[in-house]
Amino acid sequence: MKAGEGRWVLLLLASLIYSLMLVWHTGGTVVHERLRDEIVRIDAVMARIATGNIPRVPGTAVFLTRTERDRPPVLLWHLKHNGSLH
Repeated sequence: MKAGEGRWVLLLLASLIYSLMLVWHTGGTVVHERLRDEIVRIDAVMARIATGNIPRVPGTAVFLTRTERDRPPVLLWHLKHNGSLH
């Protein structure tokens, strides 16, 4: 009965927030699965860098990752789009 007296605004706001959180969670899960399917070991990346004639740019870049064996996803993105490595 209170919904007819203006509580519908709170219900609408709660459903919008829930929808946003659901989309965020679903998108994060999809991105995680996609990145997991593209796992490349860091040894293979380093061998490609050593033999691939990739130009080196002065400076230092830090690519963060959660694993010790796999390459950070942004590292290959950086190599693909910039064609160089710091």
